[in-house]
Amino acid sequence: MKNFVACGLLAILLGTLWAHPVLAQSRLFSTDQSGFSLAAGFSSADDVSSIGAVIAVTAKARFDFGIAVSRLSFDSSVVGTDGTGVEIRPFVTWAVVRPTASRKLGVELAAGYAKGVFHSDGFRTEGWLQGRDALNVGANFYFRLRSSPGLVIYPGFSVDYVKFDLDGGLSQAQDDDATAYGLDLTFLMDENVFITPSYQSLGGEKSMGLSIGFLIPGT
Repeated sequence: MKNFVACGLLAILLGTLWAHPVLAQSRLFSTDQSGFSLAAGFSSADDVSSIGAVIAVTAKARFDFGIAVSRLSFDSSVVGTDGTGVEIRPFVTWAVVRPTASRKLGVELAAGYAKGVFHSDGFRTEGWLQGRDALNVGANFYFRLRSSPGLVIYPGFSVDYVKFDLDGGLSQAQDDDATAYGLDLTFLMDENVFITPSYQSLGGEKSMGLSIGFLIPGT
């Protein structure tokens, strides 16, 4: 079985950070364009998986405001019985630097707060992970590479500082922080459909994910 903190880190990876690559959709919009984006995805790590959805509003291709909802599933090997969790995460991103024809690099700043609630007979018996709060602030770095008229590729790297509070219910509680690292590769097709495979690492725990979504451009 995994220990208390390992469960918490996995919950952060698959709850808070699974959607990290698809939160900053301003990079996919044309300059000064506003609109909406919708995405769904899944991620998995050792004995834990999650599915989730993201909705966001983009303003002038510079700011993203949105919310991500995730459902986590813990295998019985984690605490002896199967467990589930639900997490809600509001977030904001700011495109500080957008790529240009002469400069392919883009830079974004991001922040989010996540609240999770977890259910499992094993969790309750052990006094383990019954709730979790996490605050993350970080930066995304990416390149814009046009492959063809209907396909643009965005390879990216992210680094986040994560401050988390794990609630063990009975006697355990853990306040700590860690640094998360991520790699992602977004394929934007026909200017409105995107697919993003991603990799995330936090405190020795790792996860892989895949997200699919679409843009709804405005003015």
